[in-house]
Amino acid sequence: MADHLSREPSSSIDNMLSIWNCLHSFETPKLVELYRPLVVRCVEVNDVVHYLDDVICTREREEIVEIGKQKGSTVAMDYLLSAIDGSSSSDRWTKFVDILNRKGYQYVAKAISGEEVNSDAYRRYKNLLGPLKMDLVEKVNPNDLLCLLESQEKIIEQSDTEHIKAEMVNKGPMAGMIVLLDRIWRKSENWYTSFLNVLCITQYTHLVEKIDPVFALDFDLMESMTKIIGNSLHCLQQDHNLWRFYHKDRSSREKLLSIHGLELNNVSISFFDTNPYSSGNLNPNETTLKIRICGLPLSVNDSAVSELLDKLGCVAKSKILYEKIRHPVSNNMTSVLNGNRHVTPSIGLLSAEVSNRKARVEHMN
Repeated sequence: MADHLSREPSSSIDNMLSIWNCLHSFETPKLVELYRPLVVRCVEVNDVVHYLDDVICTREREEIVEIGKQKGSTVAMDYLLSAIDGSSSSDRWTKFVDILNRKGYQYVAKAISGEEVNSDAYRRYKNLLGPLKMDLVEKVNPNDLLCLLESQEKIIEQSDTEHIKAEMVNKGPMAGMIVLLDRIWRKSENWYTSFLNVLCITQYTHLVEKIDPVFALDFDLMESMTKIIGNSLHCLQQDHNLWRFYHKDRSSREKLLSIHGLELNNVSISFFDTNPYSSGNLNPNETTLKIRICGLPLSVNDSAVSELLDKLGCVAKSKILYEKIRHPVSNNMTSVLNGNRHVTPSIGLLSAEVSNRKARVEHMN
């Protein structure tokens, strides 16, 4: 075998938001070549090389194992891919993908099977965990994380756990944490959020705040909501400075609105019945004045209403919105319009002519 350089292969996938197979036909060798940098980075050669007896010969396997000992898994994996490509076995790539799946490398298996994968798996490890690696190594005990990472989040396999524990026995917790960090990103596209979630659960939130402050705040907010309303929170969605809470039942919503707010990480959080920014206010506590425009046929264009507001020197802070009828029994909003429109202006109005028709303009509190 020709000598390979030990440096890590570079690839355009580092700068891509996602990776998508654009080939018109499924040709595995071309896909493997396309994703070669991804494969050699993610897959530990010893996890797969011993299960390819029908694909590579004993001599090739022994050479690859020895290369792994001398030059590392990345270089050895590069040799293994070349050996598989040169094999006479007709189903060599099918067997390789099958082993990847069995060993937990679904992320890589998806890529070389022509499915879409997210390139953030490696980039996040390099960009976010890299600079903070020593903090994690020195301050986190792997024993606190292993069970959740394997059984709950499923981003490592039992074999990974065994390797990490063996390293801890031989060299201590810090060495075990180094192996853990090397393993967590390799097998799951969603390793990042899973790992941060486990860190938060195991009381390492202070480290998560350094890695991803937004994630830490979301987790703390979710924990606080759970203490108030139990498991009735269905969804927590952030939109800039606003969090939307979706509840499983109305009682939990009413309970949350009944409290004045809470302090979280020195941040004051207030609860609102509706989106306080929908009126165009920059401050959610700012008093909102709305104007309802009544008596106009639906055929009158919004541009006529906007023209009226402009003539009166009224600066609209929101779009012109249409009111809908509520169901008389359930009180839920229907899709049926009632003909009224409303807008949030900078000043109030009393009455005006709109498109040569008389329109009643009312203040809404």
